[in-house]
Amino acid sequence: SAELRVPVWGSLSAVAFADAGGVSNETWKVDLNNLRYDVGPGLRYNTPIGPVRVDVGYQLNPIPGLLVKGREQSRRFRLHFSIGQAF
Repeated sequence: SAELRVPVWGSLSAVAFADAGGVSNETWKVDLNNLRYDVGPGLRYNTPIGPVRVDVGYQLNPIPGLLVKGREQSRRFRLHFSIGQAF
């Protein structure tokens, strides 16, 4: 993961991020050919208890035929809301 944070105004910051990752059922097996990638923008608002984050991710190479709750996933965009820094 990589994230570029830029102050916008006061407690508000804008970010751009890129992520890569993979999952395996075998310990210590990393297959670089099966990594999934996403990129996107986000906003951070610093509060006394930590940052509030809103990100929009775009899947660059979604898994073909992926089923979630019995439906094939075709959406490439995802909206994420969280509290605290990712790293």
